[in-house]
Amino acid sequence: MSAAALRTLRTLQELTELPQGARPLEFVRRTKRDRAEESDEPAASRAAGKGAKGDPAAHVMPAVHISLGQVAQAAGSAYIEVGRAKLLCTVHGPRPDSRAAHFSEAGRLVCQLQFAAFSGMCEAKVERLSRELPLVIHPALEAAVQLKRFPKSLVEVHVLVLEQDGDVCGPAITGTR
Repeated sequence: MSAAALRTLRTLQELTELPQGARPLEFVRRTKRDRAEESDEPAASRAAGKGAKGDPAAHVMPAVHISLGQVAQAAGSAYIEVGRAKLLCTVHGPRPDSRAAHFSEAGRLVCQLQFAAFSGMCEAKVERLSRELPLVIHPALEAAVQLKRFPKSLVEVHVLVLEQDGDVCGPAITGTR
């Protein structure tokens, strides 16, 4: 092996080395039997934050399903299920921006988040999240979309939350990238 290859190998080993006493994360897919066993455990061990079968290092990863191209009229779309959260994300554009009266170097990105009436949330929470979450999603997408490539253009991102159970922001960003 060449000297450069050995240096690269040592650097990779240093980067992937865990701190002393740390263990790698273990992701476990839960089955119905695991959930039944978990509910039989004493409440104290569940409250202590222990994972499946009492192992504190085991972290449960929810089931993820992503289906692309669900909306034919959109430039890009995705249906995402993460655990029991279900979202439909669509991207429209780039198209000419009617609000751009003068030439602009970069395009414009607009994010909208809506909750379906049957999403299982109270109206007050829906109104609050509909205002706050686009403010979180917009910067994340702005970093991913190269708006300078689309001067005087508009890119619209729509996220429809069909069912909500836990985090909506992460799956929304994943579906629109």
